Amino acid sequence: MRVEKEITEHYCPLCHSRMHSKGITRRNIKHQIFQYRLELTLLQRRWKCTNDSCNYSENDSFSFIGEHKQTPALIQFQICKEMKNPDNTAVDIGKMFRMSSVTVTNYFMQFVDCKRLPLPKILCVDEVFLNIDSNHKYALVSMDFETGNLIDIVISRRKEDTQRYFSNIPLKVRKTVGFLICDMYNPYINYTKNYFYNSIV
Repeated sequence: MRVEKEITEHYCPLCHSRMHSKGITRRNIKHQIFQYRLELTLLQRRWKCTNDSCNYSENDSFSFIGEHKQTPALIQFQICKEMKNPDNTAVDIGKMFRMSSVTVTNYFMQFVDCKRLPLPKILCVDEVFLNIDSNHKYALVSMDFETGNLIDIVISRRKEDTQRYFSNIPLKVRKTVGFLICDMYNPYINYTKNYFYNSIV
């Protein structure tokens, strides 16, 4: 199915001169609605200001999809809605929308910001294999030993990600951790001297 905007007069938002069309770019969009899958071809016109001293240009925009996106906002919303069900995995939702579990996870993390629970006196840390992308294969999971509650999940256990994460937690809060439970992975053991100064491994 082809989608294009009706041609109307365009005026530059900077200098208010008239703009003219510089041709059409085709964008292929996959639009999944429940069990139906639409293959859309967007005919996106590029507009350029006729004022040589201005030289402003822009593309046609469509309200249902971002400028450089291939998946409509409605689908991203539906994915986040399905993720609210704790019985659904990223693999399950990927099958619903005919996309990879990695793509589902990326959309979820892009729009959903789950706040960290308060740090406990006894903090457990370990990794879980999520394979979000080549740079984020193992996520860092933190848990309250006494309650079993999940405290937070950091996108990666890499030093640059964990350092940014823990450094943003106020020092006063980090000092409330008295014990750190982890395996023999050396970076985890060093959390006591790098972040949790009052804790014992």
